[in-house]
Amino acid sequence: MWGQKNVRVVMLILAVAAGLVWYQFLPAGITDEVVFITVPKGATLSQAADSLREAGVIRSSAALKLYMTLKGIGGDIKPGTHRFVKKLPASGIAAELIRNTVSGDVITVPEGYTIAQIQKRYNELTGKTGEKFVFLTLNVPVGSVEFIPSDSMEGYLFPDTYSIRESDEMGLVRQMTRNFEKKVILNYREEIAAAGSRYFGEENFYEALYKIVTVASLIEREARVPEERPLIASVIYNRLKKKMRLQIDASVSYVPGKSTDNKDRTTFTDTRRRSDYNTYVKDGLPLGPICNPGLECIKAAFAPASTDYLYYVAKKDGSHIFTRSFDEHKKAKAAVR
Repeated sequence: MWGQKNVRVVMLILAVAAGLVWYQFLPAGITDEVVFITVPKGATLSQAADSLREAGVIRSSAALKLYMTLKGIGGDIKPGTHRFVKKLPASGIAAELIRNTVSGDVITVPEGYTIAQIQKRYNELTGKTGEKFVFLTLNVPVGSVEFIPSDSMEGYLFPDTYSIRESDEMGLVRQMTRNFEKKVILNYREEIAAAGSRYFGEENFYEALYKIVTVASLIEREARVPEERPLIASVIYNRLKKKMRLQIDASVSYVPGKSTDNKDRTTFTDTRRRSDYNTYVKDGLPLGPICNPGLECIKAAFAPASTDYLYYVAKKDGSHIFTRSFDEHKKAKAAVR
């Protein structure tokens, strides 16, 4: 016969086990942080649950699968992009997974999109016309957004996936700028301030941020190979230090509220066009960002590679040849052509 001591041990083990199981069913977070997960067509419950666990939406894929199986809805998950809030319990997560999604529920903004490109995609998804998003983001009362020291939000609309299910253009603007503040300013304030001081002698944080984001936008439009982002950043800073014009092709055709993709080929006539953004005719940085850069390009802008490169030329595969002198640059151009 078991003694009282053995009974207590077993009960303790069972209590701990029950606690661990209960913990797996708790919400993954306590905040209203939103995460978008795309469930591919034909995905299984296991695949969807694993994606949610990896994204930090749930604590345990097994717990969610058990819950949905017991509820008899394990085979009802719907493909598409779903919106999850981390503080949702398993029941809320399951309800979203079995909800039919429609294309206009969310908008995904890739890295490097301009305001004009975001407007175009928004209109395509919602069926709206006009340029309300462009108007709202290019006519900002200076000082109305603490961290934006100009009348343009170009550069501060963080590339990500956003809900537009119950949101108009102003709602989208708020989501994007708040995300920028959370992902960039709150996480990298010290690094941005240090880079602003080092490369521009700028002690005002928001002015430093403006310049760093401007550099990042140039990198975003120029870099096609991720590993080259810090190298392109180094060229920009090296040329600024020597007071050389940046002569970046991506800056030539940028027009606020109008520009979409870079021009396939920049001509000599293009380089002579008078514009506050054209770095062939303007000293230093362009007037402001020429697109909305992603986090990796922002990181490259405040942490460039240490090189003495002053030039680069694009190859057919999108990568670049980096050189230190104009003679080397001419040879590189001849080799590419």
